[in-house]
Amino acid sequence: MSRSHENADVHALMEAPLAAQREVLAGWGLAEAGLLILMSRCLGRCFFCAQRVVTDPPPALITRWDTVSAWLDGNRALGVERLCLGGTEPPTHPDFYRTLERAREVGFTAVELMTSAVQLAHPVIVQRWWDHGVRAICAPIYGASAAEHDRIVQVQGHWDRLVRGLDLARSRGMALHLHTLGLRRTLDALPGLARYTGERWGARLTVAPLRPKDMFDYRAEAVGFDALTAALADADVSLVGLPSCVLPDKPRGAPLLIEVYFRGQRTVYADACAGCAARAGCPGLVAMHEQVHGGAGLTPAR
Repeated sequence: MSRSHENADVHALMEAPLAAQREVLAGWGLAEAGLLILMSRCLGRCFFCAQRVVTDPPPALITRWDTVSAWLDGNRALGVERLCLGGTEPPTHPDFYRTLERAREVGFTAVELMTSAVQLAHPVIVQRWWDHGVRAICAPIYGASAAEHDRIVQVQGHWDRLVRGLDLARSRGMALHLHTLGLRRTLDALPGLARYTGERWGARLTVAPLRPKDMFDYRAEAVGFDALTAALADADVSLVGLPSCVLPDKPRGAPLLIEVYFRGQRTVYADACAGCAARAGCPGLVAMHEQVHGGAGLTPAR
């Protein structure tokens, strides 16, 4: 799986020992937490991600328990309380519950979990995750209807299980953090999706840029900043991974897992960014986006 579009520093962070992560996150001005990645089988087949190493990974790509155990044991001396557990779909990992149990043993008191959330459609699973310390869910959602969402995920019934799972998780007391992508296929429906997540779960939708990967045509699927600005001008959304001058009135930032995940793409500054007064705090734009759209839609601060 090529990482030609990825930020090597961020991938190194996610694979680093806990003590090293703490130093980097502090330097970035982000909240203290442990970032643990579990690679396992994904339950979706999203057009922008699905490939065999994701949907049916060979045993060699499944995160080993000795790696997980050694990483977690690093917290015995540090006492970090929050664990951010990410990956392709952590709950499908054979050592998922074992990981949560060890996390509690070494001092983590709350888990923020990146997941498709479809397994939460079963009340017994919701309770079990809660009992194992899961207090926040970070989940993607691509539409306010089954037709919209399932067309992206390419799994029939995925949206129905996601919605039921989020309903049950919220009723149990878990915080919900929902994100989506700025896709050409769903652009016109993004305002409606933002209203839906706000009205149903009280969750402000976070919108992020599409990350280029080798299995789809980025030029055909990604949207320019002018189109994104027009679509989201009146929507109640937050943004992550987008230049500071794109919809500057919208709140920035996301839960740590989402923030770091979208920092994982390689970014650049367009020619239009030269001399921008806000450049020091701007994440830049996805390198492939700059190749396709240049600086169109950017409004640098002068």
